[in-house]
Amino acid sequence: MGRVDLSAGRRQESAARLWEDCWVKMGSRAACRESRAGASVLRDRWTEAGTSRNPVVRECCQSTGEPDSLPAELHFIITEIKSFYAAKTQLFCRMPFPAAGTKYLKSLGSNMNHFGRSRYFDLPHSLDAEGLVCVGGELSAEWLLDAYAHGIFPWPITQELDSGLVELLAWWTPDPRAIIDLDALHISARLARRCRKREFAVTCNRDFSQVIHACASTQDRTGNTWLTPSMVDAYVALHELGYAHSVEAWHQGELAGGIYGVALGGMFAAESKFYHRRDASKVALVYLVHHLAARGFCLLDIQQFTAHTDSLGACEIPRSEFFSRVEAAVGLPVTFGEKLEGCRW
Repeated sequence: MGRVDLSAGRRQESAARLWEDCWVKMGSRAACRESRAGASVLRDRWTEAGTSRNPVVRECCQSTGEPDSLPAELHFIITEIKSFYAAKTQLFCRMPFPAAGTKYLKSLGSNMNHFGRSRYFDLPHSLDAEGLVCVGGELSAEWLLDAYAHGIFPWPITQELDSGLVELLAWWTPDPRAIIDLDALHISARLARRCRKREFAVTCNRDFSQVIHACASTQDRTGNTWLTPSMVDAYVALHELGYAHSVEAWHQGELAGGIYGVALGGMFAAESKFYHRRDASKVALVYLVHHLAARGFCLLDIQQFTAHTDSLGACEIPRSEFFSRVEAAVGLPVTFGEKLEGCRW
């Protein structure tokens, strides 16, 4: 909920050098996985990008290997990049365990204590304040649930190139971390009046798809948001599995505002909100906070602290404390439920 648009995020500072040197390799790696003529694609994309700037890329481009030799080429690239950025980030996520799929999801249930060590992420010892954990991986349910259960969230890095917009999937855990304590939400007098007047009809999970698409496109967000089409699809899939939820504020039958996020045990990670009418998203947040408290949740993660979230009562805690609170929260045997509870109005 507290993420800043891509153009203004502090994360660009920590990712700038990584992006400058590695975007060609990372994009080509993804293309090679999807192409049977991987080696040819690899050479073509690097040539188009101007490979003379980077000796690692230039050397690999001179290879004449066929697709069967591609893994060796990629191994060389990955080794070089990881060595160069060893002090900054592990860069590539661990590969997923085989045959996770549906059995893995069904095993989660409402109690997440058995997650233990992450299946996909290793936190670098030198993790800085921006919290760039790694780049790569998948926007699958398995990856997303594992990430949230360990205090990590996806936030892609995008770059406009001559060939178009290129997107890198990156995973983050900033320090400090912003949260809203469920008993510390600040409700202004104006917002309280709006709630008392019941200007908005508030529901949950009535139209998750409309909420997340509005979060990606309202105001000037189209083409200028971290909620890329692939991210939207991933959260819609999580909603269909029962892990992502929305709270909607309606005015005269039209969606006026809303908020969505991911629930794991007693933790709710608020991702984004929007409004078409003034205060509609804030009303949705008020109902969400009261609902979470009534259902037994103990942690509302909003990721980043901003002037706006500050006005709502947000605070920052050290990353180490946040990890401890996540561990305790995801183990609670609570669920989001099917209807809103606990609202005072």
